[in-house]
Amino acid sequence: MKDNTIPKPYSDWRTKPYDRAEDAAYTFGYHLINHCRKAGVESLPEDLNDIQREKVIKAIDVSLHNVLDLFEGFFSLESGKDHSIGYSLQVLVQNINDRTKEIERIEITGQDMSIGYWKWAKDNEFR
Repeated sequence: MKDNTIPKPYSDWRTKPYDRAEDAAYTFGYHLINHCRKAGVESLPEDLNDIQREKVIKAIDVSLHNVLDLFEGFFSLESGKDHSIGYSLQVLVQNINDRTKEIERIEITGQDMSIGYWKWAKDNEFR
């Protein structure tokens, strides 16, 4: 039985380019939730009541979701009057014993991560 609460290990990522990028995006999502979102939630003051706590967690989720929207091209971003800006997000796979040895670089922009965010944050699902 597979455990959807953790992403597939790199050795089990699928080989077709879109599928492989999706597996990499799930791994990114796992780290985003378990490092960034978790740290934000854990830093909340103890004296918040349930309603306040829920509102602050929602603000954390909206903020992280909107960061993903930046990468997905949801916002119109300009750099002066003649140029637009887009952002790219890649997963870099490295040798665990020597991080200077790059194994693979996978573009994950375009994987609908802003939609996936809610699956990651609310359902704790990473596969």
